[in-house]
Amino acid sequence: MGRSHPVQLAIASRLVMLLCMSVSDRLLPDFLPGDDVLQFDLRLDNDRTPVACFCLEGHACDPKWATRRLGMRSGVDPPSCAGEQHQSTRRWWLLDKFYSFVLPPVTKWDAARFLTLSADPLARQPPPDNRTILNPGDEGECDSPDESFFDLSEQAHAFFPLLPLVIRGGAALLRWLVPQILLPKTYEGTLALAAILMNMVAFTVAAVSLHNLTVYNLLAVDHPPDKGRKPNTEEKRRSNDIDMFARRTCQMFCFNPAGVFFTAAYSESLFSALTFTGHAIIARGRYRIMTIQTKRKRSFWIAAALVWGLASCARSNGLFSSVWILLVCISDCCSFTQSYFDKKNEIDQPPGDKRHAKSAAIGFALECFWHLIFCTCLASVVIAPIVLHDRRGYGMHCGKTETRSRYPQWCTVEGFSLYSFVQKKHWNVGFLNYFELKQLPNHILAFPILFLSYSAAANWIFFSWKRQSDHEMGFRGFLRRSLSWVHRALAESSYNFVTGEKSGNVDKLLLGHRLLPFYATLAGSALVGTFFAHVQISTRLILSSCPAIYWYMLIILSEKERRQQSTATNPIMLFFVVYNILGLVMHVNWLPWT
Repeated sequence: MGRSHPVQLAIASRLVMLLCMSVSDRLLPDFLPGDDVLQFDLRLDNDRTPVACFCLEGHACDPKWATRRLGMRSGVDPPSCAGEQHQSTRRWWLLDKFYSFVLPPVTKWDAARFLTLSADPLARQPPPDNRTILNPGDEGECDSPDESFFDLSEQAHAFFPLLPLVIRGGAALLRWLVPQILLPKTYEGTLALAAILMNMVAFTVAAVSLHNLTVYNLLAVDHPPDKGRKPNTEEKRRSNDIDMFARRTCQMFCFNPAGVFFTAAYSESLFSALTFTGHAIIARGRYRIMTIQTKRKRSFWIAAALVWGLASCARSNGLFSSVWILLVCISDCCSFTQSYFDKKNEIDQPPGDKRHAKSAAIGFALECFWHLIFCTCLASVVIAPIVLHDRRGYGMHCGKTETRSRYPQWCTVEGFSLYSFVQKKHWNVGFLNYFELKQLPNHILAFPILFLSYSAAANWIFFSWKRQSDHEMGFRGFLRRSLSWVHRALAESSYNFVTGEKSGNVDKLLLGHRLLPFYATLAGSALVGTFFAHVQISTRLILSSCPAIYWYMLIILSEKERRQQSTATNPIMLFFVVYNILGLVMHVNWLPWT
C-alpha cells in the first residue's frame, strides 16, 4: 500500500488544473467584479504600471517595511521602490511570459485577500489617524467617514493568518534558493508562485493522508494476520480490496468538484493537509493499539491535536476537529459503561461479589473522568488559535497607542467576537441570513454537496439503527429505545468496544459503526453551510474537511458497479465533471462561484 500513487496523482491533477485555469483566463474575457472587490496587482505587465522594480516600500520584502508602512498614505502617494531594482536586460522573455500566463488565475476573489496579507504584514492593523483610506477603485484623495474608517482592517480579520504566513515564508525561501533571474520579476509574482507551490505540496500531503486514513479505518475492522503467519487467500483478497478503495478515495479527492479552490491561493489545500494528517495520525495510532498493544497511547493524540491546532490557524471550521475529539471521548466513556453492563448481564454474580462490582464501577467512572479531562485539554488546544486570533484583532483595534485617537465603537462591548462581527457586518453571515429569494441560485449550487452530506448521515443512522435491532430485547417505548440506540451507537464507535462485526463488502465498512465521529462532523458542516455560512461555500467547505463525504460517494459508485450499471452517467460523476468545468470558467474570470 505504497504512497507513490497518491503522490503522483495529486501532483498531476494540480498541474492539469493549473494549466486549465491559465487557458481559461487567457481565452475568456474577464467579468467586471465591481469596485468593492479587492484585486491583487502582480505588476507583471509593465505597460500597466509605471513602477518597474521588484519590491515596493512597505511590503514584506522591504528591509524597512515596518517604519515605511506606518507612514504611508494609502492611495495618495504613488508606490515607490524599496531600492532593489529588478529590470535588467538579462530577463528571459519566455520565462516572463510563462509567469504572466500561470500566475494571474490563482489571484482571484479571496485569493487577493490572502496574497495582500502575505505582501503587507501590517494589513490587519487599523490605520493611523494621519492616513487617508480609499476604497478599492476610488480615484484621488478623500476622507473616509468614521463608519468606514476601520473597514479594511476589520475585513482582514475574517482571513486567518496561517496561509499568508506560509506564503510569505515560501517566497522568502524561493528568493534564498532560486537565482533571482529565474523568479518572477516582482515580489507579488513571487508570492503567487510560492502560493502555487505551497498548494501543490499541501494537496499532496492531504491526498496521502486521506489514503492512509482510509486504509487504517478499514484495517481496524479487518485485522491483519498474526505475525509469522502468511495470510490466506481471503485475507489477501480483502487486503487488495482495502488498497483499491483507498486509492479510489484518493482519486475522488484529487478531482473533487472544488478543485479550482485547491489550486488558487486559497486555504483549502493547507487546511485539508492538516486536517487529514491529524485524522491519519489518530487512525494509525488506534490501529497500532488494537494490533500490537503499544504503550504510547497518548502521544498520537497529542500530535494530532497540535496538527489540528495549526489547522485552526488556517480556517475557523477547524473547530470541528475539537468536536470530533469530544465525540470520540464520549464514545470511549460509553464503551466503558456498555462493556460493564454487558458483563454484568452475562454473569449472575452472587451477593458476595457486590463489593467487587461496586469497586469496578468506581474504576470505570474514574477512568472516564480522567479521559474526559484529557480530551477537553486536547480540544482546547484545537480551539485556542481561533480564540487567540479573535483576541489579537480586538487588541489591535482597541489597544491604546500614541499615534491613534480613533477606536471602533465595538471596543466597549463586553464579550465581543470580532470574527463574528466582521462576518455579519461585511458578508451578512448569520443564522438564516441567506434564506432570501435572491440567493436561490446559490442554494441551487450548494444543493448537490448538501444533499450528499445529509444522505450520508441518514444512511449511517439507518444502518446503525438496523444493527441496534439485533441487541434489543422486545419492544420498548420510542424514547427509551432511541436513547438506548444513541448510547450503544456511541459505544460501538469506540475502538475499545469489540463487536467482531464483519462485512461481506469492504465498502460497507466505510459506513461502519466506528466512523460515527466522521459522519457526525460531516452533518455538522452541512448544517453550518445550510443555515449559517454563505451557502455557496458549502462545496469547498465540506470537501476540504470531511473525509466521510468521499467514502459515501465511493460507496454509491461501488454499488452501481456491483449492479453492472454505467458510472459514466452517474449523478456523482456528472457533479464532478460539471462543477470542475464551471469552476474553471467562472472563478478565474471574476464570475461568482462556490
